[in-house]
Amino acid sequence: MRGYLNTVDWHNMLYYNPSALYFWRSFVHTLWSAVAMFVPLRSTSNVPYHNHKRYPKSVRRLMAKKRRLWKRCRRHSDGWHTRQLYRDCSNLCSSSLQNLDNTVEYSAVESNNLGIFYMYIIKCMNHHNPTGALTDSVGRLVVRDSDKANLFNQYFLLSVWSITKLCQIVYHCQTYPLYLALLYLLRVVFAKQLIS
Repeated sequence: MRGYLNTVDWHNMLYYNPSALYFWRSFVHTLWSAVAMFVPLRSTSNVPYHNHKRYPKSVRRLMAKKRRLWKRCRRHSDGWHTRQLYRDCSNLCSSSLQNLDNTVEYSAVESNNLGIFYMYIIKCMNHHNPTGALTDSVGRLVVRDSDKANLFNQYFLLSVWSITKLCQIVYHCQTYPLYLALLYLLRVVFAKQLIS
């Protein structure tokens, strides 16, 4: 990076940017382009640590090896040998994860403890909580997803955000972003996909 910054013609930059503001912008642009070229990026995930699944050391090593090979594959995209190593490691990692899942399942079944078995079943279940049966204004049971979506739309528009209530809120609203947000609330429509 030092060599790159030594090659920059600072006098020429000062000559073509006589104003302090323009020179500063040009300087910052040059500096950030040097940082972008020579400083490696490291991506981090925003997933909290407690949500990570804990694996045995052998599986963690395989996953780390797979990540290293993937980085090498991205750097040398034309290397067929690296791609083959990554593919083999990926298959080995998948099979070891499958074996781990099978071992955990087998131990839950073979424990002869109904509590451990049910705990395993609860962990395996999808945490998707579908909307249960609803009743409409007449008192009939609504079970189909499309009927539930229509029922939510009617309830939302008629009782929660009636036009008069929305107009009162918008009239008393002083900030423009809140005004826009309230206007967008009129466009809310529950779809069948959101219900199930």
